[in-house]
Amino acid sequence: MLTLIILSFALLYFLNIRPESLRYLRHLVYDQGIAALFQSTTDIQLGESTINQYGIRFPVAVNETNIKVEIVANGAFTLDPPIHPKWANIPCLSIGDRFTSKLMANADRWNDSSTQSRDLIDLAMLRVNHEIPPQAIAKAEETYEVKKPLLKAIKNFIEKEEYRNKCFQQLNVPEDKRKIIMNGIDLLTVDFQ
Repeated sequence: MLTLIILSFALLYFLNIRPESLRYLRHLVYDQGIAALFQSTTDIQLGESTINQYGIRFPVAVNETNIKVEIVANGAFTLDPPIHPKWANIPCLSIGDRFTSKLMANADRWNDSSTQSRDLIDLAMLRVNHEIPPQAIAKAEETYEVKKPLLKAIKNFIEKEEYRNKCFQQLNVPEDKRKIIMNGIDLLTVDFQ
């Protein structure tokens, strides 16, 4: 399976597709460009894409909000039916599957400082906008432990101010979004205590 991750500090979507579909998407992007993935490119700015064995990555700017798009492999859990946003030509993950995917990614990478805690930040922003469906946690826990790594990631992020600021800086998180992220982390702390 492949996962499309569209990440911003206001928006997070995923898409899971079959491996043969990655070949199709690679050819589509090579032939027609990244714009082929969108219904319309009006009011958005597309950046330069990177296409390699790991997937397809490119930046998008929408209303001055930078969004990182990734199409990468993921096949660790059974997906709910996808949603179909009006702005995309491709289906995206359900809210529950977004949480499941990010909980699992955080469990894998929370202690890797080179990731700048982006999975925790993604979870925080997702949590600000949505309650965590209980089945999303259960689905993630079928594969491996996600609660303890999340609490460790939260503790690490909160206690290490210099590290936290470095993460925000390296991820280009605007000052006004940092408080929102911290509010999301507070919500996650309550949810998982």
